[in-house]
Amino acid sequence: MVPQDDLHDFEGIVRLFPLRGVIHFPHVILPLHIFEPRYRQMTEHALASDLRIGMIQSRPSLELTYPDHPPLVEVGCLGRIIRHERLPDGRFNFLLLGLRRFRIIRELDAPTLYRQAQVELIDEPDPGPEALLLSQSLADEVERIIPNDAEWRTLLRGRVPLNVLTDLIAHAFPFPAEIKQHLLEEPHPARRAARLIELLKPITPSSRPGVAPEPRPPSGFSLN
Repeated sequence: MVPQDDLHDFEGIVRLFPLRGVIHFPHVILPLHIFEPRYRQMTEHALASDLRIGMIQSRPSLELTYPDHPPLVEVGCLGRIIRHERLPDGRFNFLLLGLRRFRIIRELDAPTLYRQAQVELIDEPDPGPEALLLSQSLADEVERIIPNDAEWRTLLRGRVPLNVLTDLIAHAFPFPAEIKQHLLEEPHPARRAARLIELLKPITPSSRPGVAPEPRPPSGFSLN
């Protein structure tokens, strides 16, 4: 869980890291490998200041039209570097903890190699009295699909808040990127949960790939 005062000094400017197909969610730890010069600079600047980076997607339909500077979707995830490794040749490995959803207000004409934007953080409404029932329904679906997974069983029985549970499941299951983006764009935990239940129902234990409740570094680093 992210401390409530973690963003008390946030001023609304985010370093942007568009990485195709990688949808980051709050509460999730994302391992990344950084090698492009613009993102090395982004990492250097983040490490020297607030440790924050915003993961976001470019619009797939416009990537070929604007290959060097594709337009971006509106909603991304603000994250904080919680561990990093600086390699001798200037590359980086780091772990990025998802903090909050954000919406781009406007992209800035920044002097940096990487892109920056003014954003607003997206508040999540209280899921209301249906939260307990939705949490149980999600737990039932996950346990049906992965009946013998001790890590998931421990997580599901841990009374995790609905907003956190939905983000962990949305990250861990191999849904297409466009579906994950839609789940990221949905601020209401109850509506996210209902959509996830719909997505999980057709999955059978024999058809699902292996999943885990959270990514495990250092294997599986995403390449920029």
